[in-house]
This record gives sequence, structure tokens and C-alpha cells, in this order.
Amino acid sequence: MQGIIKTFEVAITQKQIELTALKGSLDILRRAQAGNGTSHTSVNPDQFKGKRIGAAIREYLSIKGSAATTEELLEVLTTGGAKMGKYPKRTVANGVAFGVKNKHLEVKEEVIYLRSA
Repeated sequence: MQGIIKTFEVAITQKQIELTALKGSLDILRRAQAGNGTSHTSVNPDQFKGKRIGAAIREYLSIKGSAATTEELLEVLTTGGAKMGKYPKRTVANGVAFGVKNKHLEVKEEVIYLRSA
């Protein structure tokens, strides 16, 4: 029974992350329409190359020093050379879900935070 509950909790977290990504995309479009570009912490083109997505997410949030949307993480990880696979949004969502499950990350109001140790 506990395994089924965990499965549902992970599925719900993943859906919340997907919703966050969609809302992040909408925010980006609204800012672009208003003439305001997005500003992300810059990363080197190979900064995340060969790293697991969860580790890359934690590293970026640590460098940035603040929270990020899923869409921002997708953009930054891709720029940083992370291997995103055939479904990049799903890859980021799974990385965040894994981070939440292992208590490295938390999602509040559709924004991803690095949990303090």
C-alpha cells in the first residue's frame, strides 16, 4: 500500500512540475511581449556536461542563489551542455521530482527551490 501511495505522490509532483513549466512559459511570453527579456545566471557551455540532471539542477540553484522555474532550468541546463534526451521538459521534471523525493529540492508556488541543509 505504501508503494502505491508513493507512486501517486511522485505522479502528482511531476504533474505540478509540468504545470509550473507551462506557467513559466506563459510568464516568459508575457515578459517578451512587454519588452522585458529574461535574465538568468550565465553558465559555461559544458558546465553540466556528463552530470546527472538532479545534480545539475542543484548546482545551478546553488550558483544562482535563488529559486528558478522549470522553464529557466530547461534553458540553463541545455545551454550548459546537459544531456536532455528526446523529451527535455520531462527530463527536467523528473530531475526535480527526484530532488523533491530525496529532499534536495522543494516546489512552492510553481517555483523550484534548493533546500537548505
